[in-house]
Amino acid sequence: MATGHVFSRPGEEPVHRLADLAGKTVAYWWRVPLVAQLKATGVNLQYLLSEKEAIQMMMAGRVDLAWGWRPDSLAYHAEITGKPANFDPEFSISQLAMQIICKNTEETRSLLAQVDKHLAAMRSDGRLRKLLGPHAVIYGVDIPFPK
Repeated sequence: MATGHVFSRPGEEPVHRLADLAGKTVAYWWRVPLVAQLKATGVNLQYLLSEKEAIQMMMAGRVDLAWGWRPDSLAYHAEITGKPANFDPEFSISQLAMQIICKNTEETRSLLAQVDKHLAAMRSDGRLRKLLGPHAVIYGVDIPFPK
């Protein structure tokens, strides 16, 4: 699952709600959803070409905050600063669940059953974590499956 978060510099108070964005300049990249909702908070949005660039601008003090996807922005933050990202994991502006969509046939049901079987094995023995990296949020490992 990918979740959208607002990141702040180390030592600064993380953003806990939309109202915390008022008067701030937030760097974002083209895949940010809810731009209109963010603008309604009184935030200044600075469009950039990548999440990595947004974090670099924030760390250089050229913007107050950076918006990005988790896990990608967590990995970029660690690469750029060597420290954990500063954000409120409970405050997410958006979420994307990763899914496979296909026709409902006997063949595709069989294929998906095999994929599910292999994902379950990879979850239980740690291969999925190793493949996706330490910043990924994995259903059935980090959070329960949705009901």
